[in-house]
Amino acid sequence: MASVDFWSQLGQAITPHLGEDDDPSLWIAAINCTFHDATFLARCSPDSALVSASIGCCSHWLRPHQTRWTADGGFAWPSGYGGYGFSRRGLPEHDWTADFIWNSAEQLWESTMPGRQARHDFGFIVTVPARTARHRQAAIPVTWPNGSPALPQTSLFQIYGFRNLSSGWQCTATNNAGAKHYELAADRVSHESV
Repeated sequence: MASVDFWSQLGQAITPHLGEDDDPSLWIAAINCTFHDATFLARCSPDSALVSASIGCCSHWLRPHQTRWTADGGFAWPSGYGGYGFSRRGLPEHDWTADFIWNSAEQLWESTMPGRQARHDFGFIVTVPARTARHRQAAIPVTWPNGSPALPQTSLFQIYGFRNLSSGWQCTATNNAGAKHYELAADRVSHESV
């Protein structure tokens, strides 16, 4: 899949929510990176399946905790107060969200009506930390709680590690939790192209 500027599709729905301490360049890098992977999975969904995305910002991460994700020199483990709550497995809760749906006919993401969650067969959630203008690194969790189109009913939790380098925000680490999802998606795409 060629490099796509997903921010040009999604940014208009996200930008109004960003605060003065939210670094827009991290948001652009994070959306382009995470949606590159998500689009790869969405493209292997059956035409009748609906794939949705929810992007949000979290300002209340579980603190204090000493759990680290050690990739690329280490990041704070992205734990929140949702789901399991008050534990490393707690999920981040969003201060706000922007919701999108995959249009398989047009091969792009479309914004849904504000406050109206679309029905979906598969959905994923991207959480970006708040106040990123104050920091040089960010761990961004992405979850497919009910599975991805490649591997339904098997949840997927990935982390993307970003660092603010001299060239700007770059994804410098990912966990390989989704390897099976991506392998199956690649197999499905290669069989369809034959």
